[in-house]
Amino acid sequence: MQCEFIKPDGLQCGANSMDGFVYCFTHNPATQEEKEKAVLKGGLASKPRKDPVQLEPLKIQSFSDVVGLLEDTINRIRTEPITHQKANCIGFLANIIIRAREVGGLENTIEDLEKRLFGQNK
Repeated sequence: MQCEFIKPDGLQCGANSMDGFVYCFTHNPATQEEKEKAVLKGGLASKPRKDPVQLEPLKIQSFSDVVGLLEDTINRIRTEPITHQKANCIGFLANIIIRAREVGGLENTIEDLEKRLFGQNK
């Protein structure tokens, strides 16, 4: 027998009713607690993972290489639905970019000072 529940759109539920009931498991008031547990259990179940993308090895020699790598990584993370873990990862990597740019700025300043100092002593 078909479940007698009428959905908000006016259509009848298409599931089979439970033995001895007029409603299916989902719509049966007697099974609501079990249904909630089943929904929670399903939400906690591990999801199938996609195959990881293979990336080419990189040679990182400068702070700008690091910044470029971090920007690329952040953009790859952002292409999928954001989870708390991914948001934390983006924040962590963004903080590293800030520090890398600070270090890069100091490196440039030191190079400029060395050029001036050694250029004057020649």
